[in-house]
Amino acid sequence: ARVLVGGMGYGPFVASVTTISTPHFGTAIAELAGIAPEGVLNPAGSFLAWLLGAAEGEPPSQADWASDATSDAWTPALQAAFTELTADSAAQLRADHPMPAGVPFFTVAGVTNLRSLDSVDCAAGLWPRLDTVDDVDPFLLATGTVLSFTDGGTVGNPTANDGLVTVRSARAPDSTFLGCVPADHADEIGQFGDFGAGILSDFDHRQLYENIVAHIRTVE
Repeated sequence: ARVLVGGMGYGPFVASVTTISTPHFGTAIAELAGIAPEGVLNPAGSFLAWLLGAAEGEPPSQADWASDATSDAWTPALQAAFTELTADSAAQLRADHPMPAGVPFFTVAGVTNLRSLDSVDCAAGLWPRLDTVDDVDPFLLATGTVLSFTDGGTVGNPTANDGLVTVRSARAPDSTFLGCVPADHADEIGQFGDFGAGILSDFDHRQLYENIVAHIRTVE
């Protein structure tokens, strides 16, 4: 969006931009891909490739998890994509492609792992704060736990995140923050068996997008 609206000059043709849990400051999960030891990188990459849509069908097999030799989903292109999600690359992107002042720019962030939205990270959003919490999808539990201890997070005061992106990273410095929603990174796009509102969170991705559309209609 930054390249299109700013660098490529499409700003006059774009009414507004809204991002949902986009890592504007990068994500520590991408950093892990660069330091994973041999025998771990490719199996993890296989799973993440499937998760991100770079691979189709079922999740990686046990053989893929067990051996680099049988894991072919971790490709140079996927490595490059993860590099683009590191903090340094995100900073360079923000510097090279600031959002044009004439394009309204909004951000939304997700919070999971049963964490309340009553957090300093979620403060000062335009939308009213919701009182429900989200139980993270199992495959995002490990990454969400890692992110909980980034940016000074502790056991008693973990860093708010959606399993892949922290709230602080999702809040771009040149955007207007709409608020936090009780959802993990998959819930936000209705993935992995989400057929309606969450049982615990009552979050429905379709309602989120309806809310976004209703909001941008007021500013265009």
